[in-house]
Amino acid sequence: MNLGYHFSVYRLPIILEDGRRIERSFIVIKDRYKNIVQFTDFHKYIMSGRKTRDLPSSNSNRAVFVCSFLNYVFFQKYRLKRLSDVTADMYYRYMEAYGSGELPGDKGKGRSRSTVIRCGEILMSMLQSVKKNYPYSSIRLEELTKEVYRRTSNGDIKIDLVPIEPYVYDSELHYIFRDMPERAMFIILDEVILHHKDILMIVAACAFAGLRPSEACNLRREDSPLGPGIRFDYIFDGEDDPLKDIYLDVSKELCLRSDLKRVGGIKRKRIQKVYGPFIPLFKQCYDIYMAFMKNRYYETEFGALSVNSRGKAYTYKRFSQRIRQIAEDLIPTFLKSDDPFVVNFGIMLQSYNIAPHIFRHWFTVQLVLRGESVGMIQHWRGDRSPESSLTYLNHKSELERQYKKVSSEMFDFMRWKAEKIYGNKKRSDGQKID
Repeated sequence: MNLGYHFSVYRLPIILEDGRRIERSFIVIKDRYKNIVQFTDFHKYIMSGRKTRDLPSSNSNRAVFVCSFLNYVFFQKYRLKRLSDVTADMYYRYMEAYGSGELPGDKGKGRSRSTVIRCGEILMSMLQSVKKNYPYSSIRLEELTKEVYRRTSNGDIKIDLVPIEPYVYDSELHYIFRDMPERAMFIILDEVILHHKDILMIVAACAFAGLRPSEACNLRREDSPLGPGIRFDYIFDGEDDPLKDIYLDVSKELCLRSDLKRVGGIKRKRIQKVYGPFIPLFKQCYDIYMAFMKNRYYETEFGALSVNSRGKAYTYKRFSQRIRQIAEDLIPTFLKSDDPFVVNFGIMLQSYNIAPHIFRHWFTVQLVLRGESVGMIQHWRGDRSPESSLTYLNHKSELERQYKKVSSEMFDFMRWKAEKIYGNKKRSDGQKID
């Protein structure tokens, strides 16, 4: 009888007195019905190598990588009884299967270079811990790594352990710019404004303020009892538009749902301003969304900005599903376009899923085309390092061929859209357009 045992990650949510939500991850064994049959102490192997870590950090992503490897060596391939029996050959065979997409359930779909390297680093750290706890274990670290010397920024010499063998990965999966034409972007935005207003503010926060989708899910309303998550600054100095700045608070991860589910992580805690030229666009989206939310139920004790049909805060996972479904539903529209780039985009969507970060990507492209420096792009994106900014800048000529700067036409488009939705646009005879 196949009991279907497998390792899985058990996440325990904890709510602190100040409303912050933290999570602790454990590795458990479940049966085929997904019932927990045993808790393990393997969570000690998923700790990062840092001496200090942020309190809300749960290492759940690391635990997912470790669980996949444990399932491979315990239940799928080698049927091990003890973790100390893992060998270097098992590790290499797993990494090869992982990178090429040959694990059970992969369906032949490989993984990108960055994902494979991340997996290798986590598993290497785990195996080093196993060797430290069980000196007589079968694993021999000298078969896995070699020492590489490098000089740090302050002139010191540091020794790094790097894998002896190169990793296997699918090079076709690595395409940073996701090949989305600007017109396709506005087709999707148009669809969201007209028929999917419940996710409009997540989209707006990503496209006009550069937030990550998971961070945008953490935004709260102005009147949230947990503190305002969005703030509008007005200066009445005689100008036509007194709105000067909009601030989005993603400075801490709070519990925003009564079921204690995590809505998404915040990679860099901060109060992020909406990019200046996009303030009118963001405000228009906000007004449309708040009109949509009038008299609609939401969990007032949390005051999440973006909520689902049950009034609970949107999760990153659910937002990703919605965006992918919207893009899939729009494929016929893309294929009918008179723009060959949009048609090609529709063809690509028939084989590949759209990334939930497309709006943040578009935002970054606009920063590059507006001549922002590396440091400013890093600032507006909320990145810890300039690597991503440099990647975009290195492809600036390519971006200029694929995109164009935001012009007054875009502002006119959004103004028209707002008027159409509110029913305020009038014909020459003074009658409202339905």
